Amino acid sequence: MVRTTGQLAKVTKSNPLLKRGGDTAGLHVAFLKSRPSAAAARTLAGYEFGRDEFVLRGAELYLRYPDGVARSKMGPPLFERALGTPATVRSWKVVAKVAELSSG
Repeated sequence: MVRTTGQLAKVTKSNPLLKRGGDTAGLHVAFLKSRPSAAAARTLAGYEFGRDEFVLRGAELYLRYPDGVARSKMGPPLFERALGTPATVRSWKVVAKVAELSSG
């Protein structure tokens, strides 16, 4: 899923799971091919994943895996089915670096 330099900058500035000075190791972003419908977003809002968290904002899904991705049930196939659109997930480190490189 392609994003412009401006869109990437917005993603890096508006992560609702990013705590100032906090650990970013468990943060990821799922870039959705298209913005999901309101009905799909409501369906997704009912999902619970223990300590794992997600926040849907437009065509991005912000993810936090405090115990790591490997043990989580919160993954791209579930989000793609629930939201009805393809997704690709990148770590916060990769998203931040790509945003930095694209702006400079």
